[in-house]
Amino acid sequence: MSEYKLYEKERNSIESLLEKGYRIKGVKDNLEGAIVVFEKEGKVAEHLQVMMADTRKYISNLIAIQNKGA
Repeated sequence: MSEYKLYEKERNSIESLLEKGYRIKGVKDNLEGAIVVFEKEGKVAEHLQVMMADTRKYISNLIAIQNKGA
């Protein structure tokens, strides 16, 4: 799979969770990339492993936007 296709797949997974009402609670870096922790209504509900650097940059932007609106 090309790097762009993998990024697109990860981004679509994130956007799908956000559309369902989840918020990003945190990010835990690891050797394979990062685990994004999502919560809904105060309860941790989803963990998503992301590997692409572009996806982690995208998540950073989403967190900044999310915190600006909080």
